[in-house]
Amino acid sequence: HGFSGFAAKLTNSQAKKLADLPGVVHVTPDSFYELATTRTWDYLGLSATSPKNLLNDTNMGEEVIIGIVDTGVWPESQVFNDNGMGPVPSQWKGDCESGEMFNSSHCNKKLIGAKYFIGAFLAKYESFNATESLDFISPRDYDGHGTHVATIAGGSVLPNISYKGLAGGTVRGGAPRARIAMYKTCWYHDGLEINTCSSADVLKAMDEAIH
Repeated sequence: HGFSGFAAKLTNSQAKKLADLPGVVHVTPDSFYELATTRTWDYLGLSATSPKNLLNDTNMGEEVIIGIVDTGVWPESQVFNDNGMGPVPSQWKGDCESGEMFNSSHCNKKLIGAKYFIGAFLAKYESFNATESLDFISPRDYDGHGTHVATIAGGSVLPNISYKGLAGGTVRGGAPRARIAMYKTCWYHDGLEINTCSSADVLKAMDEAIH
């Protein structure tokens, strides 16, 4: 949908032979990435207290759909409540994919889509045992990173939030009225004790998001 390509498991000689074909632009090995995050929207000039900025001009991001490529989502979090939100935007063509401890009932007018991509991860880590893994083979978030990032990007407004009574305030995402679609591509590997994200799975998720 966004580019022409495919992922395949090849030997070095097969990859070189493929790269030498006249119709092939580029062959690149799969890469695996670690997670990172960000902290604030104030430096972008998106403070909710300012009456004239992009945040207020767009009614807090209403009708915007934010695609998140990460560790998945914990749909029960209150930042994904759809209180006061209108119908799902008509241009949305995605859906919510069922899997371990996740089905379409976990989506709403806020969290409008959720899918997972694990093919390249499984091709790399053949010893990965899905039945014994702590992670959920579904869009559900085991690590919490994807839920955190989705909250930063488009979490709904939640007043009177604190950490055990400390640092009280209001939680909100950068665009609190935007819709969220989660694409899970990062998986917890019990043996390595890390979360890792295959570039092939990430590209597949991006292509699906474009579609």
